[in-house]
Amino acid sequence: MTSKRAEQRDGGSPPPLEVERLIGFLNSRPRGDGHPDGLRSDESAGALLSGLGLDCGSVDPTGLERLRRFRDLLAVLADREGGDGVRAAAWHAVNEIAAGVPTVVRFCSDVESDVRPAGEGLNAILGALIGDLHQAVSSGSWRRVRLCAYEPCSSAFFDATRSRTQRWHSYEVCGNRSNVAAYRRRAATGSAPRPTR
Repeated sequence: MTSKRAEQRDGGSPPPLEVERLIGFLNSRPRGDGHPDGLRSDESAGALLSGLGLDCGSVDPTGLERLRRFRDLLAVLADREGGDGVRAAAWHAVNEIAAGVPTVVRFCSDVESDVRPAGEGLNAILGALIGDLHQAVSSGSWRRVRLCAYEPCSSAFFDATRSRTQRWHSYEVCGNRSNVAAYRRRAATGSAPRPTR
């Protein structure tokens, strides 16, 4: 498991461990300045997966493509601004991936069960991530995974606010940048209010 906890606003509760791993996986996407693709090569994928507590050895090009596809679908599902039709298609595609990955259900108690990988290598990695997604959806915590609304960032984060309306992974950084950019767009079109003196 990654040692860096997902950033929280206003001291909210941290995400569950399975959600933290999904967020770490999502944040391996290439985005903005200085965020290269964590799945760009066998070496980078190995380092990423190891940091998330998922070791599978070497990842071939087909395996990298399968991991990227699953990550892209998770990004669509975490984009709370996306349309229902797009999200429904992404859930359908996730179900197709899950159907091809061997997993088993383990019952732990009267109130607890989980999905665990039954395959080896890359199937074990995908099975673990699918198990994490199952747990996150079952517990309701997946609804709190969002993408930062500041497009150059688009980092995944856990919205710990009571209202589940946090738009930026960091208001101080991305919220301010987004607001400044919006003000400048309005000023360029003449619709921004003029400052008073």
